[in-house]
Amino acid sequence: MELTVFWSGIGSSDILREARAARFPALRRPTEATAPIRQRSVPTLWVNRLPPRCKEHPNEWPSTVATLDGRLSLRHHRPGSLLDHEEDLYHMTDGIMENLTPLVGMAGQLAILDRTEAITRDVLHDAARYLDLPSEDGR
Repeated sequence: MELTVFWSGIGSSDILREARAARFPALRRPTEATAPIRQRSVPTLWVNRLPPRCKEHPNEWPSTVATLDGRLSLRHHRPGSLLDHEEDLYHMTDGIMENLTPLVGMAGQLAILDRTEAITRDVLHDAARYLDLPSEDGR
């Protein structure tokens, strides 16, 4: 029996390349031949919490949200509109990519299902409640 695993998200192509190179050394790039491959049973990418927008870190969180915004393909999505919700997104996800990516993905799916095809504050909060993340009602 074969198993197919699908990874998506930030860093997924690097994770898969590393896993394949560890399993099939002939696939390693010449520059990677001398680099040790970390031994793990399941390739994992650890991502620390991103800081909120502040004087010391003015661009990290907004540029992350902008990157996700640029990849949305909803019919009525206005480019850059996800940045209108950056504070809500930070509150809901605590700056953790493990929460942000599924939240935006779920919001996109809900926007398709309700036929608005645009991510609004209400859709984000519905998605947060569905994923058991903090939302406007404090849960």
